[in-house]
Order: sequence, then C-alpha cells, then structure tokens
Amino acid sequence: MMLRLERAMSFDSNLTGLFKFLDWMADKGYTPANTASSRKAAANKVITALGDDEASNVLSIDVDDAIQRFATKHGGRYSQESLQSYKSRVKTALEDFAAYKADPVGFRPSGRTSGKPRSNGAKQGKPNAARQPAIAFDPKPAPATPSVNSVAPGGEVVPIAIREGLIVKIGNLPFDLTPDEARKIANVVLAYGGAL
Repeated sequence: MMLRLERAMSFDSNLTGLFKFLDWMADKGYTPANTASSRKAAANKVITALGDDEASNVLSIDVDDAIQRFATKHGGRYSQESLQSYKSRVKTALEDFAAYKADPVGFRPSGRTSGKPRSNGAKQGKPNAARQPAIAFDPKPAPATPSVNSVAPGGEVVPIAIREGLIVKIGNLPFDLTPDEARKIANVVLAYGGAL
C-alpha cells in the first residue's frame, strides 16, 4: 500500500494545481486531451474573473455563484448555452479535482463508468451523470482527418447536446470569438439544417 501512495501525485488547491491535475488526467488517459483543454479554458476564464483570492483555493468555489458572477461581470457577452457549457466544464473539473484530492489511490473520474456503482449517494446525481460520459469520454474512433478533431492553439472544442444520445462537437473555436463570427458559424449550421 505504501508503494501505491508514493505514486499518487500531489497538486496544490489553487488554479495552477487544477491545471496541472487536468493535464495529468489527459496524460494518464482519464480524459481526452481536448476535454482537459476545454475544461482548463473554462476554468481559466471563470475562476480568474473571480479574483486571486478565490483562485488560491479553487476547491472552495461555489460553481453556480461563480458562473452568475462571471456572466454579470461580462455583461451578456456570453450566451446562456456558453455559460451552461462553462458551468458544466468547471463543475466537472472541480468535482474530479476534489475526488482525487480526497482519495488519490481510489480516484475515478466522474465521467468514467465501471462495473460497480460509484456510491449509494449517486442516485441524486444520476440525470447529470447520464449526460457526462458523452462529453467527458467519447468511445468512438476519431475521424480519418486529424485536423477535424485537433484543437488549434487558442481554440477549443465545444460539445453541444442536440438531442437525446447525440452530441455534436464544434472544434477550433477561438477563445476570443466575436458575436459576428458566432453568427457566421450559426448561419452555416442553419443552412446545413435547411433553415436558411
């Protein structure tokens, strides 16, 4: 048992520690690299907007309050869908981080399914947990064209649940996407769906 404990990584409870943890998750295969990257980007935007005092202990952050404050601070610059996506990513990142800090040896990421139930208290979170595996872990093989799934520097992949059991990923979105650029993308999607 001592040998297993020595292999456990130690991460500070600040924002830098969270980023290192997310990189470690991707490196160890607990989550795809693009998922870790999108969680880091969301956490960076939301948590740094709160201030240094809260970034120094990310495990004490109330995600609902943080998202509300982030939205208020940015004065409607983000859509409800974007805010919901950020909330989901930050919440999952912080839940995994807290779970790892509590039990590094027995750690299992929130989106990973196993043959045994997580805990007796999991019933309360089942509706949310049912959606997470599709975002946190995509078992389908990557398309033949690597550029479709690769994330450009300064961009991210945004998963969008469009109906039960179907998640579409829009990739290489720049972090500084303008409303006009977002409309151009939306118009292409609308035309593809026959709405234009």
